[in-house]
Amino acid sequence: MSRYSFRVLVLIIFITTSALAQQSIPELRKTALKSSVPSDEIIRLDINKDGKPDILERWWNGKRVRWLDENGDMRSTDTRGDQVGDVLQIDKNGDGVYDGPNDINVKWADNDRDGRADLEAFVTQSPEWGPTKWNAAESHWMIYIDVDKDGVLGWLDWTKFDFGNDNWGYTGLTDWLPDYNGNSIFLKVHRPPQSLPDPRLNWENPFAFFDFDNDGVSEMAMRWLDPVPPLENDKTNLTGVLNEAFVTFDLDNDSTKGNETDYDMSLRGVGGDGIPYRSMVHSYPALKGDPRFNDCFQWNNWRQIDELMYMPHEKSYDSFFSAGWKTMYLVFDEDDDDHRWERVEMYYPMHGFGGVKDIDIYSVKRWRRSNYAEQAMVAEGEKPGLSGHPQADSLGDRGEFDEDNSGNGKLYVGVFDRKLHLAGAEWGAWTVDKNAEFHGGVKTPSPKPLATRVEEVVKYTDTDNNGFLDTVEYDYDGDRKVDLKVSLLDYKSAQNPHPDVATLIDTHGVGWKGLNELFTKISNQSFQEGLDVYRAAWRKGLTTPEIDQLASASAIGERYDHGYWLKEKIFREIRRRLRDLKQSQPALENLEKDLIRLYYLGEFEAYARKISEVPGR
Repeated sequence: MSRYSFRVLVLIIFITTSALAQQSIPELRKTALKSSVPSDEIIRLDINKDGKPDILERWWNGKRVRWLDENGDMRSTDTRGDQVGDVLQIDKNGDGVYDGPNDINVKWADNDRDGRADLEAFVTQSPEWGPTKWNAAESHWMIYIDVDKDGVLGWLDWTKFDFGNDNWGYTGLTDWLPDYNGNSIFLKVHRPPQSLPDPRLNWENPFAFFDFDNDGVSEMAMRWLDPVPPLENDKTNLTGVLNEAFVTFDLDNDSTKGNETDYDMSLRGVGGDGIPYRSMVHSYPALKGDPRFNDCFQWNNWRQIDELMYMPHEKSYDSFFSAGWKTMYLVFDEDDDDHRWERVEMYYPMHGFGGVKDIDIYSVKRWRRSNYAEQAMVAEGEKPGLSGHPQADSLGDRGEFDEDNSGNGKLYVGVFDRKLHLAGAEWGAWTVDKNAEFHGGVKTPSPKPLATRVEEVVKYTDTDNNGFLDTVEYDYDGDRKVDLKVSLLDYKSAQNPHPDVATLIDTHGVGWKGLNELFTKISNQSFQEGLDVYRAAWRKGLTTPEIDQLASASAIGERYDHGYWLKEKIFREIRRRLRDLKQSQPALENLEKDLIRLYYLGEFEAYARKISEVPGR
């Protein structure tokens, strides 16, 4: 055969194969538009021959799109479908075929028939799926459920059709565009629904938001997980068991217009038997697709269901504390600069999920494993810091770790620092960000830079394993040298045999309202203690311009911050003054010891009186 004949044969085979491939695609998956480039063409198809349009197709912002009229109310004069019961299909890859690689489907559902959608489902397809290669990148099966009936659901920028990024769309400083506010729910997995043997199950199942004071923004959020296993060819085999969960709180309730999301503390429980959820069935009859549109889809399993299985919104909080987790972690946003919609992202004492529990609290590097963002990762052989998770604040938060969940998520107020601590934690650490200069978490709103180094570290340890942190070590400048170490156990007495022990707070029992009231109380108390100490130090000339500013505070969160730092900075000024004088006045050694004892036992009234004995400036 000549080279020319061979080329002709190859061309014929290619054309024939392409034609057969096109013939195998149902006509209803193909575009009906005649124009191959954006135009003002609009096509209306009546596929059931009842004289009314069923499909409306057009060009929209550079893409072919079409609406499937599943609720039967499309008019011949409409130029778009509705956001009540229709499906919007987007030919994102521009190949003229819907529900293919990179394409998007959006389904609205009005389950209570009040004329407004109460559910919105998104399906985004990956770049390639079968027959021998499966790639789940950029794919979503995500469902928003409008618990508080405020009419807000998911968000997609119709000019860009970039659903992955639009999940983090916001205006202003932190006003999220998807419904991460008020009382709401979403379910999500980063896999296409055709990979799920049962699309009623999900990974984030659910993400739930709670608005206790009906101000439209959330005071608490929860995340339940049925962890996603690796793909088994084209299958994502979820377990039907929730074995990890998070709860996050806006303790000072300062979320409002201009500061819509401001969580302060998160808890994470993981491990144990988990909670089976296949019996937690929620009916959504309007989610099920109209069979007349089946041929518009390549993958249709998600349109065959009329129910979903997930942890109920109203049972979520109780279930978190009865789950029997193996471990419990706490993170507190001490620099108050986290405005993520999910939570204050956790600090972790390990290198990636399931990784070795060997980190360097002086590192600001991210994990190498489990780092989907591949941001600021440690080099091979290096250890990440507590902020190894790519979404975490690189500096400024406090993490505490109860590895056997002996405290079951209970809290207590620290004797000396008036901070909420995790009962049962074996240890914890705070990497101080003095002026809230840094963050660097991936997709954090109003972003700040990653920290380049740790500046100050406070480490806490429970040395006697009684569930209360009793030893605190300070490295004031991040040089890996301890500048002060104090053990509360050194102050045992007949009257106070357990100076580290404090009253336990039943986090479950008091709920968000109780935590808000408690946080308000301890913040006000701490600030008033700080003012007493400040006035005593003022009389001795032991204040600075920075300390003078800390003596003014208004909001509860500011009182929490200023109360602590007033006491702490004056404490350091006093010790500096005594160190300068001790060589010439040895008796000051005992005064310093008394001041340290009173400070760490939280006896601030006596401490303020004792300051009068410090030589003034």
